[in-house]
Amino acid sequence: MTSAPANGAALARAKDLIADLRLSGVSCVLYGSRGVALHLGGPFRQLGDTDLLVDDAWLAERWQDLQSVMAGLGYRLTDQAEREFSDAAGNVVAFAAVSALVQDGIVQAIGGDDLVMVDGVRTLSLPAFQRPYEFSARDGYRRDQRNKNDAEVIALIRSEVVDAAGPGGIKEEQ
Repeated sequence: MTSAPANGAALARAKDLIADLRLSGVSCVLYGSRGVALHLGGPFRQLGDTDLLVDDAWLAERWQDLQSVMAGLGYRLTDQAEREFSDAAGNVVAFAAVSALVQDGIVQAIGGDDLVMVDGVRTLSLPAFQRPYEFSARDGYRRDQRNKNDAEVIALIRSEVVDAAGPGGIKEEQ
């Protein structure tokens, strides 16, 4: 299992990658467990890959451009179907279309209160993160393989939102 310092380094690496991508013209949204960890001030469990959402064009007509940007940052494409890249140290980055948030019913529209900046990184608001974990918990593979982990993350998010907000409120983003 990865240690807490290694997990902290993984979160810092993700923030650095997002900054590098931004400098290359690729705007992205940090998603998945690293996005939740960003809200919580650090990792809450062993972190896997870095999940990034990008404009649909980067995964269609600009796909070759994104591959070139990632190659310039030291990553190579390892899974075309999953849009995953790895660096020499084995760090994995997976891309998905930001429109998937709407398609999966996680947000009503791109923007608004569901997307926030935390420590200079664009991500979902903590309350909005609950929806993708609930969606994933209903997915066949994730339900069978990761249901306990997803349920724990949902409970952690609910607890954090309620504890930080106090009675009847929602926590302000950092």
